[in-house]
Amino acid sequence: MSSHPHFPEFHGLPWHTSLQEGMRAAAREEKLLFVELSRPTCASCRNLFEELLPDPDCASLLKESFICVSIPSHNPDPQIMEIGAAHMPFASMLPVCFYLTADGDFLHGSTGRLDKQVLIADIRHAKNEAARLAGAAGG
Repeated sequence: MSSHPHFPEFHGLPWHTSLQEGMRAAAREEKLLFVELSRPTCASCRNLFEELLPDPDCASLLKESFICVSIPSHNPDPQIMEIGAAHMPFASMLPVCFYLTADGDFLHGSTGRLDKQVLIADIRHAKNEAARLAGAAGG
């Protein structure tokens, strides 16, 4: 766990750099996963890391319930590619954000430039979906 690999100047959240590492941490801490694919030259990615994630409202929601994972967009984890193909085949713009359970089950996703209201709504939607699934499973 460390600073973000593409945006080291962003220190607001701790980042894991492999999905498996993030999944282990999420299971251990009983949290969900926020997985993002980005690149430093992407303007929408820079917006996510310079404007949205440092915002206290966004950061506190993520810190409370999520383990953050950064996957390189130029060489993504095969499991992330499978999740994307199955649940977000429309994803064509960076950043791509996945919200997953600690087991890697898809909850929600977004692609392209986000604003604060959309990011907060996405985070809340993922938390609500996780709660709904846990309730349906009796857990």
